[in-house]
Amino acid sequence: MSVTWQFGNKLGETAPIEDLEQELQTILPRDYVECVLENNAGYPSLHTFETQSGEQHVFSDLLSVVRSDDNNIYQAHEAVSDRLGRRDILPFAADPFGNYLCFNFDNSSASVVYWSHETNTLHTVTRTFSDLINMLHP
Repeated sequence: MSVTWQFGNKLGETAPIEDLEQELQTILPRDYVECVLENNAGYPSLHTFETQSGEQHVFSDLLSVVRSDDNNIYQAHEAVSDRLGRRDILPFAADPFGNYLCFNFDNSSASVVYWSHETNTLHTVTRTFSDLINMLHP
């Protein structure tokens, strides 16, 4: 089964991505950028994933990369950074319960982690955004 995206917005330009990369002083993963350019703020048709410890969670929607949109990546980044006390964790997707899927930029690659707002903890999911998308299931 492959993931399709619903209710997303095609960006039409790379400026929002470039602005985000400049503000964060990082390079976003190419596979993520390609997805967001076509499906900004979209909802995947398959939504369940597991952390490496085996816990099941829900991928509800991509956060918007457009600063003026509701539910945007800038607001989520500030909230998570304040709670964790570090800036190298970037939320890119939400679940329905106030938690986020995030990129962990603490090393040369951007691995995917799940941030729980209740415990303020990070849980390893997978190495790449593409791996995450490929592991989604009903």
